[in-house]
Amino acid sequence: MAKLLKQLREERHISQRQLVEGISQRTTLSSFETNGTRIAFHLLEQYLDRMNITLDEFQFLLNQQKLTPKKELSQDLYNNYYHQNYEKVQQNLSYCLSLYEDTNDFYYYHLYAQYALVLENKNLFSLTDEEITDISNRLLSHFSTIENWGRFEYALFSNTLFHYDDDFIYTMIKSLDKKDAIASITDIHHKLKANAIFIFLKRGNYFYAKKLILHLEKKTTVEHMNSRLLIHYFKGILLVVDNQSEHGIQQINQVIGTFQYTGETSYADELSSFAAKFIN
Repeated sequence: MAKLLKQLREERHISQRQLVEGISQRTTLSSFETNGTRIAFHLLEQYLDRMNITLDEFQFLLNQQKLTPKKELSQDLYNNYYHQNYEKVQQNLSYCLSLYEDTNDFYYYHLYAQYALVLENKNLFSLTDEEITDISNRLLSHFSTIENWGRFEYALFSNTLFHYDDDFIYTMIKSLDKKDAIASITDIHHKLKANAIFIFLKRGNYFYAKKLILHLEKKTTVEHMNSRLLIHYFKGILLVVDNQSEHGIQQINQVIGTFQYTGETSYADELSSFAAKFIN
């Protein structure tokens, strides 16, 4: 962190004295950059603001330099799952559970819970009814305890949506709408809504699907092109459901064709397979 802050300051040709003016003593910054001593958060925030760098940007640059052990474990789990190395995934899950028991850090439990539920849902991992109930209770307790959700909670909820009933999903998403204005949360909030719409369509709950589509449509701008394409796609499926197949299939194919054109062929195939459940 200290090395990155110094690098950003020097790249902008700002001296230590210029950076700390009206904020702190120069020795505070010097000690931080040289020895990595602790620094108050509000001082770091003011230093970054003077260099026209947001906290999100600083965090991104910091993460680019080195993956934390937590992120390395998360990346390893994702890679093994993506490449269908399920035996290795199960080993990772046992490791996550042991880390949680040793540290009581919920991050490790969240990794275990979401992958265990996903694999169990695909009949690739065996969980007893008691284990599933225990996971559900722990997750619900966490969601109800944390009032101010961050990306951690959004990702956990989004990845385990299939595990909850429709009323709970819809109620939770509506309660989170007030946080959609936070820039760093907007994209993941949109993804959460899109994932929920997929769930509702799959379950035949077109009432909730239509309501979320309307909510999502009101929030998206030209900066959220993927979300806008998915809205078009969802509406196409609903047209097919409402016996307007010709128009609906045309909309669906337009979206799929766009993703294919932009090189997102795997995602286009997923959309095509999902739509086929309603067309055939």
